[in-house]
Amino acid sequence: MDQFKDSWLMRLPLGRRYPLLGLFAASAITVLALVVRLSLDDVLPPGLPYVTFFPAVVLSAFLFGTRPGILSAGLGLLFSWYFFIPPAGFALNFGALLAIVLYLFVVAVDIVLIHWMQRAQNRLLEQRRISRDLADTRAMLFQELQHRVGNNLQMVGSMLALQRRGLSGDAAQAIGEAAQRIALIGSMQRDLYSADGAPVGLRDLVAKVCAETVRAHGRDDVTVTVTGESAFGLSPSRAIPASVVLAETVANALEHGMPGRRGNLAAHIVDDKDTIVITISDDGVGLPPGFSPEESGSLGLRLATALARQVSGSYALAREGDRTVARLRIGPDSTAQV
Repeated sequence: MDQFKDSWLMRLPLGRRYPLLGLFAASAITVLALVVRLSLDDVLPPGLPYVTFFPAVVLSAFLFGTRPGILSAGLGLLFSWYFFIPPAGFALNFGALLAIVLYLFVVAVDIVLIHWMQRAQNRLLEQRRISRDLADTRAMLFQELQHRVGNNLQMVGSMLALQRRGLSGDAAQAIGEAAQRIALIGSMQRDLYSADGAPVGLRDLVAKVCAETVRAHGRDDVTVTVTGESAFGLSPSRAIPASVVLAETVANALEHGMPGRRGNLAAHIVDDKDTIVITISDDGVGLPPGFSPEESGSLGLRLATALARQVSGSYALAREGDRTVARLRIGPDSTAQV
């Protein structure tokens, strides 16, 4: 609707593009006003010579511009003076002169006001067009920036992966895990940030992180299922740490819970009293007896716990029945504007 209004208003007055059309249309409108005035002459009381010509002048000036408005005013004056201002036939006396002066004053005010209004309107519409163009340019530059940041992060991850080839043991494993984390963040960077800072759909985010992590590990024997609420969203600044936590959880499940075997990963999203809870479970070999996240010394677990605090939440890993279950709790965003 706004685009329709803009396109219609920006065409006015039509006389700017088609001056001859504007003059012809103003003449036709004024002649029509004369016909209407003549048809109403027996009905109208005396003293209203301009009753149909004022609307003709306003309509001509509004639709076709100042010059057509002036033409309509001049024709209306001639028609009124000849037919409706006594004595008829261009006679001039004090009463006729006064009526002519008042008519000219009124139509001049109308035309000037319409002209000023349209100039101000055209300036406003032009500014709106410029603002839209700037917004589109800003969005394009922002997306390009995010693409470049993502590409640079993935390049760093690739460099670390290449560096890993010359290492062995724990150092190779640490470098490989760091390369995977950086590559994941680079991959997600392009999708998480938008120019308007709109929230990221949480269910889509969980599904993408799980799928990207499984793909990065070269596993096509693991089935991923995402269920639960789909209306939740996270700000981009909170989506990054949440994504890394989810990726660490899936990576741990693949490496330790399902090493070299088929398996199933299930992610579920629920709302628990203003706290979003993301549960990821797997049907792998399970945690070892007496496992304690606090005493495990795993860098991945420490990283997940630290990042969970950045989203005002917590992270827990435990065995429930025959499944290993990790829970990421995401609390309310304390930086969100009310």
